[in-house]
Amino acid sequence: MKTILLTLLFSPLLITSTSSHASNMSNTEGMNMQQMMQQMKSMQQCLLQVDESELRQYEVDIVQLESELQQLCKEGKRDLAQETAISFGKRATQSNAIQTIHNCTINMQKNAFMPTLPDYSDMENQHVCDEIAK
Repeated sequence: MKTILLTLLFSPLLITSTSSHASNMSNTEGMNMQQMMQQMKSMQQCLLQVDESELRQYEVDIVQLESELQQLCKEGKRDLAQETAISFGKRATQSNAIQTIHNCTINMQKNAFMPTLPDYSDMENQHVCDEIAK
């Protein structure tokens, strides 16, 4: 569960090595390696602006949230668990730290060097209690 929530919050930071991303990187869509390295350097400089204490607090909050969600799911309070998880996700995406991370990584996402943020606006086919059970 912690992994799911961290992925939800910090997926713009995750550089994957899946075959689809590897093939996208080999076909840089007109961008040469030097340009990609420049974008990475710019992204790294930008990420230095992220408030680390805010990120550390999210780590603490995620641990607490995980425990709360597990308890709600165990008690059969699936709707409340889902609402709680979505509410936390919305608050997190509105935070300065997460917005800064998103803004710093947007160019890398556009050029397929990083995965884009997942869209959690339609959660009808996913439920946090089902994810916890995995």
